[in-house]
Amino acid sequence: MPKNKNNLLSLGKWERDGRSYNACDGMISLLTKEKKTVAKGIKISNDLYKFAFKHTPRMSHNNYTFNTASPSQSWKTWHQCFGHVRYSGIKALIDNQLVEGLQINMNSLKPGCIACTEAKLSIAPYGPASG
Repeated sequence: MPKNKNNLLSLGKWERDGRSYNACDGMISLLTKEKKTVAKGIKISNDLYKFAFKHTPRMSHNNYTFNTASPSQSWKTWHQCFGHVRYSGIKALIDNQLVEGLQINMNSLKPGCIACTEAKLSIAPYGPASG
């Protein structure tokens, strides 16, 4: 992950396997199962925190894996990565510089999303029984 500027960390996924986090007064700390602080960050907007990670060649016996994305992904890729947020929401992140290093291939298509379309489907209620 050194030199990669596009990193997002899901706190929900961080909390798996007994890990936790502590957020208070605009600061956040990521804690291991043993309650050891492994990273600290500051609140920059709403529920968005900025961390400064430093690569250390070897950390005790614990292994942590972070998934990253390469620069200039498509609109569709970021739409899925951000939990199917609207394209206008992703554009707002870019315009307001809320995510450092978020780079989108502006020439990529903004296709309709089957999962989003299916999630919006509903069935009209049945009318009164006709006699």
